[in-house]
Amino acid sequence: LEILKKPYGNFANVDTTTPLGIQRSVELGLVPSRMVDVIVTPQLHEATKLFDEHHRGRLFTVVRDPVERLASLYYFLRMPDQT
Repeated sequence: LEILKKPYGNFANVDTTTPLGIQRSVELGLVPSRMVDVIVTPQLHEATKLFDEHHRGRLFTVVRDPVERLASLYYFLRMPDQT
C-alpha cells in the first residue's frame, strides 16, 4: 500500500471503484492503516467489507444543484459536435 503525492492531492494506489479493487484494499489493510481520510466508490455494498467494529466508516453524499445541472446539460448539448 502506497500513497502517491500529486500537486492536487494524495492518493492511495488502490481502485475502490470495482469489487476486485475493494477486495484488494481489504487485503492490503487500507482502512486499518489509517493512511486515507476519504474513500470514494460507487460500490456502496461492497465497500462495507472495508470496515469493521474497530474501523467504522461514515457515509456522505455530494449532490449538485438540479437546476444548475440541467442548465449545464442544456448548454453542453447545444455545443457543436467536436468529432
